[in-house]
Amino acid sequence: MAMAMAPAVVSGERLVVFLFVARVALAAPAQLAAPLAVLAAAALAVELAVDGSASASSSPLRRFRTRPGASSGILLGATTLPSVMLSRLIQLYRVLLADPNGREEYAYLEMQYWAVSVSCLGMLSFFVWHLRQSPSNGNSIASKYGLLLIILYPLAYLFHLLLKTDGGLLVMSNLVYLLCHGVAAVILIQHILEKFPSCSSFGLYLKSKM
Repeated sequence: MAMAMAPAVVSGERLVVFLFVARVALAAPAQLAAPLAVLAAAALAVELAVDGSASASSSPLRRFRTRPGASSGILLGATTLPSVMLSRLIQLYRVLLADPNGREEYAYLEMQYWAVSVSCLGMLSFFVWHLRQSPSNGNSIASKYGLLLIILYPLAYLFHLLLKTDGGLLVMSNLVYLLCHGVAAVILIQHILEKFPSCSSFGLYLKSKM
């Protein structure tokens, strides 16, 4: 049974994404690398759940099923931009060791990193919500792990924020700011899927507009 499931879990695309994310995470500070690892694990769990459920003709996520043996690209899409942002943070952090004048730029870019990550997390929450609509899909192991990791991510951010500040109004304002980004991301993907039902990703949408 495990041998039969292995090819569905391990693919060339997922291996490349894992190596890319691992390379970035290993070079980043632990307080920023750990949330990226949680996001990647959540994206993998959600992708496996979506790929498993999309084969059913009644599934609302069947449009994300591309072809046999190919992943839906959820893992790739959810980790690429946060990883690129974190790479930029690593470069800027090394510059700050020699010149501490760029702390404001670093703080701004760090906040954008969290905003991008929460937007991707909102997308994953959107997929999990659709999976939970079906009793069979919602009870899958991958779906449960994905939901658990999605819940864990905001806790990781809150822990990171409490280590940097004393709490209070700053924590609440940051949480509201990030929540707005997550909600906006979900509204955007719903709008795109409604207006362009044949597009299974932002990439296909952009390609259709060229």
